[in-house]
Amino acid sequence: MRRWIYGVGCPEGNEAIYLKRFEEHNEGVMKYFRERPQDLLVLDLAKGDGWEKLCSFLGADITESEFPHANKAIDREIESKDKGSLLGRLYSLLSKAT
Repeated sequence: MRRWIYGVGCPEGNEAIYLKRFEEHNEGVMKYFRERPQDLLVLDLAKGDGWEKLCSFLGADITESEFPHANKAIDREIESKDKGSLLGRLYSLLSKAT
């Protein structure tokens, strides 16, 4: 599947290819919904988007429970301290691109 999507199988050593494909995909999604933005919800969890924006988009009541958020930036930052790890290198590339 990775080879089909990215043209290479393993992300290690191919981080630029993976990042480029990720960015191209996001750009394609935004273009696809350009004429009908009401059909696309983009959440920025790092900036605090959560139940209010999601429930509003879905036309649902806002819940009082805490919005679940796994894989937070702070968690990735801690893990990326090991720059030799694949995740650390990918995270570094992604954070430079944004």
